[in-house]
Amino acid sequence: MPMDSVTVSIDHDVCMGSGYCAREHPELFRMTTEGVAELYWGTKEPVPLAVSDKLRKAAEDASAICPAAAITVSDR
Repeated sequence: MPMDSVTVSIDHDVCMGSGYCAREHPELFRMTTEGVAELYWGTKEPVPLAVSDKLRKAAEDASAICPAAAITVSDR
């Protein structure tokens, strides 16, 4: 399985808490008790990941469906 290194981040200043990312991709995102999205492992910092093509696609899909454009996926 090919692995890519990417960085996934959520801009918490613009996240509006729609929950689309967590609902569609719970393997990567969850909602906090404050009603904003966070990365599943609970960090607010951008996270470099070695991910499969499937997880990279999931992160990119979440970025595309975020109505606030708060999710960024970039090559490391």
